[in-house]
Amino acid sequence: MDDLLGDNDPEVSRKLTAETAELANMSNQIGTLRNQMQEVQSKSSATEKELSQTSTQKRDLELRLSQFRSQYEQEVNRVKALEEQLTASRNDTEKLQQELAMIEGTYQDLQTQRRQVAGALEADQRENAGLKERIRQTNNEVAQLKPQLDKMRSDA
Repeated sequence: MDDLLGDNDPEVSRKLTAETAELANMSNQIGTLRNQMQEVQSKSSATEKELSQTSTQKRDLELRLSQFRSQYEQEVNRVKALEEQLTASRNDTEKLQQELAMIEGTYQDLQTQRRQVAGALEADQRENAGLKERIRQTNNEVAQLKPQLDKMRSDA
């Protein structure tokens, strides 16, 4: 009877055991490589996903940075415009203060002149009233002396 499987033959059995061990080793290597390949693919997928997220975040940050720069530049321009307006306003205020000081000085001078003129006018009016009173008295005396003078003339 021929041993078809070679179980009885030690040489065939040894060869078969060596080949079976080699097959098992190769199978283990394939399994290990398959696992490593899956790990590498998972890492690659995770890295691609992270890279995509990072790229998206980078684009978002660049967009926000660009918008912020634009807003910053607009704000700088508004501040410069306000500073220019403030400077112009302060200059106008200074000119107006100087003009007001001059006008107040002129006003005070005019008030002093008015008081002096009013005092002189009052003095003139008192003097005029006094002179009118003297004229009236003198006219009364003249009126009294005229008849006496006329009588004296006629008597003379």
